[in-house]
Amino acid sequence: MNPRQRSAVHAILAIVFVWLIAFGGYAIFKNSKMTAEKLRAYLEQTDLARLSGEARAKALRDLANKINALSAEERQRARIDRLWGQCFNQMTESEKSQFIEATLPTGFKQMLTGFEQLPPDRRQRLVLANYSGARFRDFLEHEPWLEWTQWQADWCLLDERNRVVPVQVIEPETLMPDTIRILFPADVAAGAFRTLRIARRPAGDAPAPKGAAPDFALLTAPNGSGTLQPAEGDVCALPELRLIEEKSDTWSHNLDRFGGPQLDHAHWSAPVHIESGPLRHAWRIDGTIGQSRICADWRRYAGADFYELRLRVTWHEQHKLLRLSWSPGADLARREDGIPGGSVPRACDGRELPLRDRSLLVLADGERAGVVAPEVFALSGDAHDVHLTLLRSCPFAHHDPKILPPKLEHYAWIDQGEHTFTLRFFPAGAVRAAELDRHALLLQQRPLIADLTRGMPYRPYKDEAGWPA
Repeated sequence: MNPRQRSAVHAILAIVFVWLIAFGGYAIFKNSKMTAEKLRAYLEQTDLARLSGEARAKALRDLANKINALSAEERQRARIDRLWGQCFNQMTESEKSQFIEATLPTGFKQMLTGFEQLPPDRRQRLVLANYSGARFRDFLEHEPWLEWTQWQADWCLLDERNRVVPVQVIEPETLMPDTIRILFPADVAAGAFRTLRIARRPAGDAPAPKGAAPDFALLTAPNGSGTLQPAEGDVCALPELRLIEEKSDTWSHNLDRFGGPQLDHAHWSAPVHIESGPLRHAWRIDGTIGQSRICADWRRYAGADFYELRLRVTWHEQHKLLRLSWSPGADLARREDGIPGGSVPRACDGRELPLRDRSLLVLADGERAGVVAPEVFALSGDAHDVHLTLLRSCPFAHHDPKILPPKLEHYAWIDQGEHTFTLRFFPAGAVRAAELDRHALLLQQRPLIADLTRGMPYRPYKDEAGWPA
């Protein structure tokens, strides 16, 4: 073998050696990495009820260490599966306290410490704490406790750098005479908190919201259809509520779709313009479908490219299904539906399938639309519409081939009573799946808001001298 060949062989051997080391390191890392499945295996081997003394304390320390070694994704998976729930229930109150302290994520510990160290302030503050694992950037609503004082025209919110935060007074959720509810934009990093102060607005005009104005019009027709018309842009079809006959058993055995006839549509009242501020416009319609009451608030936010629906249904149906159908403006080529851990492409063939949080609608003209619906767990669709299954009423529990008796007054019926759904509809455009997932998280894991009065001077109580009217 000449020197040139020998050098080539040595180089090849060196490359193979490096690859072997890299592969070995990866294998070691992969095997040593804590996962939800490894945690499950450990919990299956550990029975706290049979342990005491140092052995029990060591088992709890080992469990806390394994939980802390989980990545954020694996920790979320373990939390969803409630892996350590049974073990936690076997702990004493003292052990539970120590376990929570030991397994609290570092970021949250820092956030709590920072909150405790906030200095006193003469102004009332709102503390926004984002306990989720993702940045929050959306609008928030809050009802600050102002001791029966109305929100004054020259009041505002100031952030940590004394910048004015846009705010809009909106309808409160209670029927109290002096309750105040406000809407404002917020941007809070994952595992962080922000503080806003209620203050008198500095001289000058309030800051204008960024992006397109929230103005839009809502029109309805006697057959339950309608349109959403923004101040600028294309008209969007109003999603339609439909009451469908549905007589399958509790588990819908031997069905891949709900194909019963439509029995009714929504009967809406005239739309009422309930909000027309700089941050949000909202229209309210109420009415009936079948024997059930319905109320829909349609909202649009400043700078947003979606319509938000807050739908309240007081459901009194039997052997029926409530469906929300939407035509995004063009024929549907296919869907990309959310499933646990990701998404899956699906044909628009009418089959009823499970849903996680959202559906991306790929249209025949190449554009994309989307629906975010965290409280909806099944959908179907055809070439023209996507159908969200909201409620379904069957006897609980009925299993084919059992023949139902002629009278069912003494049986329980599924889904009876009041239900509230919050959905976001993205008209045809360029929306992406990641954006829909982000909005689903925004709706489900919103920051906690607390009023902080530490450092404020005494404020007269209602009916005392000096109380501000």
